[in-house]
Amino acid sequence: MAYTVYDAVVEVLDELNYLNLAFENDLISEAALARFINPRVAARLGDNTALGDNATLLPTPPTLSTVTVAVRGYLKTKPFNKTPSAELVKLLSSSKVFLQTGLAEVHAVQTPENYDKITMLAKNTRWSADDPFYVIPQANSISVVASAETMQEIMAAIPKNDVLHANEERALITIAYDPSKAFECAGSFHFYTSQFANLGVSIILAFSSYDRISFLVKEADSSRAFKKITASIKGISKIHV
Repeated sequence: MAYTVYDAVVEVLDELNYLNLAFENDLISEAALARFINPRVAARLGDNTALGDNATLLPTPPTLSTVTVAVRGYLKTKPFNKTPSAELVKLLSSSKVFLQTGLAEVHAVQTPENYDKITMLAKNTRWSADDPFYVIPQANSISVVASAETMQEIMAAIPKNDVLHANEERALITIAYDPSKAFECAGSFHFYTSQFANLGVSIILAFSSYDRISFLVKEADSSRAFKKITASIKGISKIHV
């Protein structure tokens, strides 16, 4: 089967995933997008090496109108989740957002000794919402999120050479939800992370449990991220009923 202009357009646009937010919200002019990608599409169609035996070499670059038609077809057939699913709306309607500030993060090499020391500190800490102590073990590392006051105890318990990274001035944004509505809901993680991405806020660490998911961010970014996510959840819950 011959390699077509549409095939080239699909490949080019699939690589430009930073445009997905604009696609989702119909912010893209088809003609402007066609002009932008036309040189890349022409290069794909003219690259015999990259395309192999299926390449269709064009005597001239594809016309702008041809690329525009292909762009229109791509935007119509690609599922960009412009309308949240009923399952996602139900999940968001059950959600509550919480903000914890004054936290710190420590990441260390995962060893039996370090794990034992950290879990012992966690057992001896009077855990509460105001004084949390989260331990997230992985195969090669172990991460701890706790109050800034507890950080020194953690650092003292772990050999200095085993500390991979440590930082204060962190905050945790936690979204609690009805777990019965989460098991068959696709897209919730994408929705949450896109809120941070839209604001340009980096997620330093993410972890979840049965009925909630938490995102560690810089404390300086936490207030606006908290307000954004809270407003987005409330807004979707009200609009899509």
